[in-house]
Amino acid sequence: MSHVRSTCHALIAAGDSPVSISDDAVDRFLAELDEESYLAVVAHEKSASDFPLQFSSREAKLNFYAVLHLLNFGSGYRTVLKAANGKGAFDNMIHLLMSLHISGIAMTAEWMTSVDAHLIAEFVGVSMVNERPHPDLPAVMEVVPSPVSELMQKIAGALNSTGVFLADRGHETLFAYVEASCAASGDIDDLLKRLAQVPALDDRHTNIIGKHEVWLMKKAQIMIGELVRQGLVISWLTDGDLTVYSDNVLPTMLRRAGVLQTSEAIENARAEDEPLSIELATCLRAASVVACELILKRGLLQGKTWLGDEINLDHYLWKLAKQPQFRSFERYRVPGTIMF
Repeated sequence: MSHVRSTCHALIAAGDSPVSISDDAVDRFLAELDEESYLAVVAHEKSASDFPLQFSSREAKLNFYAVLHLLNFGSGYRTVLKAANGKGAFDNMIHLLMSLHISGIAMTAEWMTSVDAHLIAEFVGVSMVNERPHPDLPAVMEVVPSPVSELMQKIAGALNSTGVFLADRGHETLFAYVEASCAASGDIDDLLKRLAQVPALDDRHTNIIGKHEVWLMKKAQIMIGELVRQGLVISWLTDGDLTVYSDNVLPTMLRRAGVLQTSEAIENARAEDEPLSIELATCLRAASVVACELILKRGLLQGKTWLGDEINLDHYLWKLAKQPQFRSFERYRVPGTIMF
């Protein structure tokens, strides 16, 4: 069992987490799944990141996807992004990467080290500042940071710190480091430890509910999964090495289905669109890893082999969250995090 799985299981099994899993709801969830619609959603989502772009080399293409998932965060800013340009967090990251690529910018360590938030905002298509009437001078407008400026700073910060990390180790691109890490690793835990050395990928948490260590490594895992889908060969990687890519969407959908049972404090925060602490969000995300594993195991016992692996279930839940009937169900959010 990988360290992501084992630490998530340990947290839930300890019984002191504010999140638990309902066995009855798991059975209801499985009973309500339709094979045809499930497989259609999975097939669509697996090809959703095949962008109509030309790349100069295999390395350039795979580096594009590595950087995309390095920046696969911003969920806590979804509301202000929607207000700014009508797109959610991941759609904005896709737009950013595609704009950089089309503009001929090579996303090397050197470029990452020097990029700033204003350039990021320009490519995303948002403003770093807003104007508003000065509170003390009626005829004067004052310039203040826009609601999305904090996220632009975080994107630039993630790129800057990664660029420095790569340059210090002699790697020209993020993909070069990932590929070298795959070659030097013998199993998924070894690889995730190496990727966690990149500060913007380090999704490991300590002292959760006082004593638990929890690994989630969402961005690193989705990066590995996407790079393999795009042609990277990792000879030792086996089915089941990767868990679901636990963020804020999966816990929201599993809570909506009744699979996750949460404390009153967590539910009130979600219903009132209040931010969660990292500790509570980690409990939700860990429970989602365990719940999705349970759903698949129980589904296979029921003969639902068409469920496939956890990545298929991840794709299904993610797509389901975009359906009109679920959009009104407020998502859990942690604005400051760069992990999801």
